[in-house]
Amino acid sequence: MRENTAKAILENVKKTYSDIANDFSKSRNNKWNEFDSFLEFIENKGTVADIGCGNGRFYKFLREKRDSKYVGIDNNKELLKEAKRLNKANFIEGDILKIPLKEDSQDVTVCIAALHHIPSKKLKNQAIEELARITKPKGYLLLSVWNLLEQKKYKKYVVKAFVKWLYTMGKFEKRGLFIPWQKERDRYYYAFKESELKKMLDKKFKIIKKTKGNNIVLICEKK
Repeated sequence: MRENTAKAILENVKKTYSDIANDFSKSRNNKWNEFDSFLEFIENKGTVADIGCGNGRFYKFLREKRDSKYVGIDNNKELLKEAKRLNKANFIEGDILKIPLKEDSQDVTVCIAALHHIPSKKLKNQAIEELARITKPKGYLLLSVWNLLEQKKYKKYVVKAFVKWLYTMGKFEKRGLFIPWQKERDRYYYAFKESELKKMLDKKFKIIKKTKGNNIVLICEKK
């Protein structure tokens, strides 16, 4: 994928979430199944960074279960406004490609449904490098991405992405999907293969637990 194309996609993702922030926030109030499995790896008083926190829904779940030192980070000002409106916690503006936290500062780094919005192999690896950088040695990365390749409702978008990759001669990613939000705005998603995601993480993390359903969920320990 070309660098200027990746940059344009990142800007589009950010703008789209700004435009739909209020409606999107209303759709993100309930916990996902993996949240309960994350608790085993989060201790009271530990540091927890929620990267791509959106409206703070994971904090809403976590605050009732653990007394942790939480920080939520997102690059979207509109979603951060929602997070601060809904929760009394530490939310700051920042990007997964350059996380505004110190090296080895977090006992647990959480990244829920955010990594799949990053285009290009180069930028995905950069995001993983950043997730590793802020996580303490032997600390945990709790990661989930949508399992787009194994859900029938997304098959047509997978086919469209492949065709687009062919006729643009690789300008776009082979599995870079554009999925509409309420038939109005397209959101970019990268359709990860589980094996591919594991290979990318293996440079910095040891995968100790995995589950797969609508999401691919990986519990990783920093090497």
